[in-house]
Amino acid sequence: MKKISRLLIVVSIICFTSSTMSHHFALTETFESDKPLTVNNSESISSDDSLNIPTEDDSWSYEETNEGPTDAQKNFSDKNDENVIPETILNDSSDQPITAHAGNGTEIDPYLVGSQAEMISALAMIQNDPGTGTYYIELTGNIIYEGATIVFNIYKDVVIDGKGYYVLHDNVSPSRAERLFNVAVAGLSVTLRNMNIGSDTLMDGNGILYNKNPSRLIYRESVSPSSIYDVSVIIENINYYGTVYFDVIYAARVTFKGHNSFRNAGRFVINQQVFFAENSTTAIYAMQPSSSMIDYCFYLSNSSLNEPFVIDRNAELSIVTPTPKAISAINSIRMDIRTEARLFVYTTHPTAISSYMIYHTQYSSAVGTMILVGPNATVVHESQTMIGNSYTFMADKPKYILFRAAARQTLTGRGIFAVNRLDTASEFGGHYQVSYRVANTQLGNLSVFPNTTVSRDLTTVYSGGSGTYDIIYQPNFVIDEIQVEPEVGIDISNLTTTINTTIPPERPLTKHDFKLSKQRLWTGSSVNNQTAQTQINNATLTTNGMVAVRSSPTESLWQEQKLYAGTYYVYVKVTGQLHEDPELAHLPSESFWYEVVIEVPKSPLNVEVPLEKIFKIREEGQFDTIASSQPIISHSNFPINLTVTEVVEHATASPVTLVNEILSGANKQLRLHLGTTNNQDSGSLVVGLNQASPIEILPFLDNPLHLYLKGEYAGSLQQKHEVSYSFVYQLTAK
Repeated sequence: MKKISRLLIVVSIICFTSSTMSHHFALTETFESDKPLTVNNSESISSDDSLNIPTEDDSWSYEETNEGPTDAQKNFSDKNDENVIPETILNDSSDQPITAHAGNGTEIDPYLVGSQAEMISALAMIQNDPGTGTYYIELTGNIIYEGATIVFNIYKDVVIDGKGYYVLHDNVSPSRAERLFNVAVAGLSVTLRNMNIGSDTLMDGNGILYNKNPSRLIYRESVSPSSIYDVSVIIENINYYGTVYFDVIYAARVTFKGHNSFRNAGRFVINQQVFFAENSTTAIYAMQPSSSMIDYCFYLSNSSLNEPFVIDRNAELSIVTPTPKAISAINSIRMDIRTEARLFVYTTHPTAISSYMIYHTQYSSAVGTMILVGPNATVVHESQTMIGNSYTFMADKPKYILFRAAARQTLTGRGIFAVNRLDTASEFGGHYQVSYRVANTQLGNLSVFPNTTVSRDLTTVYSGGSGTYDIIYQPNFVIDEIQVEPEVGIDISNLTTTINTTIPPERPLTKHDFKLSKQRLWTGSSVNNQTAQTQINNATLTTNGMVAVRSSPTESLWQEQKLYAGTYYVYVKVTGQLHEDPELAHLPSESFWYEVVIEVPKSPLNVEVPLEKIFKIREEGQFDTIASSQPIISHSNFPINLTVTEVVEHATASPVTLVNEILSGANKQLRLHLGTTNNQDSGSLVVGLNQASPIEILPFLDNPLHLYLKGEYAGSLQQKHEVSYSFVYQLTAK
């Protein structure tokens, strides 16, 4: 880009003196009944008035609140029974006649039983039947049973469908029942479904609650030489309320289906596998154990356990326990939390040294617990004390994994939170991070890249200002669309950056960061690695090439003005509250720094140059006219070189000669230069073609560059001489 113009220079040389120049969760369920349930001395309860067990379409909701477990347990208990039977009195003082039960024990024509005696009779028929099963039993009414060592003995595979009725321990037996369902033969499969066992609201005719349960709900008796760990139990739509801390289930394998709740529950002793079926919900509210030796809710008792603890697709397990350990195992344990599954553990022991979501005896040998967490799955452990144990999460695109404790670890290595990332992109298409607070206020983030493992010793987590000590594995926000637009023109050279959309779009952003540089701020092969992200994050205005650094809690648009034409590197990052739980607001998620390389084009060449300069020389020797300098102003967005290429003399027969250098003894010689207020100099100019030094004119100067003439004159000043020159100059984009 070149432009050639003329500058008229008029020189007057006289002999007189003159001069003329110048920025908790709560698991809830609803079982509904249309009618109040009442029983008199002579009537049994009909199924039309019984509890409606929810089907697979019934919904449970998970709410993250800051309420303590006691309130959550109260709310669960109160809603459950009050909605079902507001005022119910059961009378068990009458004799229940033994009636002939219908059916033949098949799935199509099951045995129908409505009393303890009928259930015993049906199970005896099954025992004596030559077939192998599976046999089917359905309840036709509530069963109120007497205390006994064994209430019901099971000898073959059986499915017992409660049809929504209650199985209640009477209030007149002198002793408590030992086992409600006893599995007397090895290798059986027993299913209990659609049944209410125990109650904290139903009363007998004397106004006494039916809140007494046997020491064990279902148990495999020890019969030598058979193992006591060889029965499979399926629990489906069971609502359990117990008052004795002992075994709820004692079996080899247990599968939970449908919607189950265990309130005031004892321990679950499992030898081989625990399986929570697809779309099931199971809530366990454990009671305080009678012995301090029993410090767990689930106990996995086989030292050679080789099947994982499985929470299947879209299943939910919620455990609220006053014991220090929610799940305890003899051996190391593998847990498989599958797609969209949810595990919520709340350990409420107020004084335990540490609490454990999962504990095993090899912990002392530094063997960690391996937990596979599938796509969009959730894991939460909240503790009233410190969280102990070393956990390794094999994370495959989960929703989040959260540890929240009321106290912090103080011993290095006592608790380790480790994540091995298996996926290549989050649900939002981005990466993951481990977020926690350090030194109470500073946010700590560890980026977790595919096929890498990061770990954090829980001693470093210090977020006491929030009231808890939390650490979370969560997806990064993703900047989905960014718009970077240059705008150039006469006196205009702007760059506007706008973050249009982020993922997830519905979550609020709390911070927007912007950096603009003339140089790339990172080194290496990719911007999406820890080294590059750290380099960008650490860059400040003092970093080479940095043009601007901005941050705003609300603004997602930035405009930088008066930019030189050229290549720019735009970096943006967002921070926001990824999860709806307000308790996690202090653990925000960040996006990666997003880079855009943009070219600001050159605007039209436009320069204001003085058209005429007049000066007078009053004495022999050197002179300058800086006092009367005139501005030369660029309206373009790039540096421009002004070069005088030719000098044309207009006076005829001028007595003054324009020379490169004044020699000693010279007379009437003039050395003339074009100078600037920033000390640039064209060099000596002579009539005709010149090779003068270029003068650089920068754009967008607050104080424009000024031009003036300077030089030297040798000769007599007794006579006035007038000379006139034109400078032919060239403007070139630098």
